[in-house]
Amino acid sequence: MKKIALIVMAAVIACICMVSCGGSDVEGKWECCKVIQGGTTYEDTYNGVPLGVVFRFDLKSGGKGTMYAFSGTNDLDETALTWEADGDTVKIMDENGKNGEDFKLSGGKLSGKIGFEVEMKKVDKFQDFDIDELKESILANMTEEN
Repeated sequence: MKKIALIVMAAVIACICMVSCGGSDVEGKWECCKVIQGGTTYEDTYNGVPLGVVFRFDLKSGGKGTMYAFSGTNDLDETALTWEADGDTVKIMDENGKNGEDFKLSGGKLSGKIGFEVEMKKVDKFQDFDIDELKESILANMTEEN
C-alpha cells in the first residue's frame, strides 16, 4: 500500500511540475530578431538599428511583465502588460488583461502580429545601448529614406 501511495504521489508531483513549468519556457527576456512588414523581411537590424533594442518583452512569473518599444524620437517606452500561456500559444495583453495578441512559441521563438509580423528570441540579458546613439541612428536613417 505504501508503495502505491508513493507512486501516486510521485505521479501527482510530476504532473504539477509539468503544468507549472509551461510558463518557465515563456518567462524571461525576449528581444525582437525579425520583422516582416509589407513583404520585406528584416533580420536582427532595421536600417542598421538592432531590432532587439527597438522592441522587447520582459515576461515575469505570475503573468505580469513589461513591453519596451522605441517610438521614433522618444525614449524607450515602457508599458505594463499581462500574459498567459496555453500550450504553444502565448497571449500578450494590456495590464488589465484585455486587448491582446496571440503569439506562438515554437523552436525557442515567439512569433506574432502587432500590426506587422515579429519574431522574438529569448535572451539572458537585454542588449546594452546608448539611447542618444539610437535616436541619432534612427533619425539619420529616416532622413536617408526621404
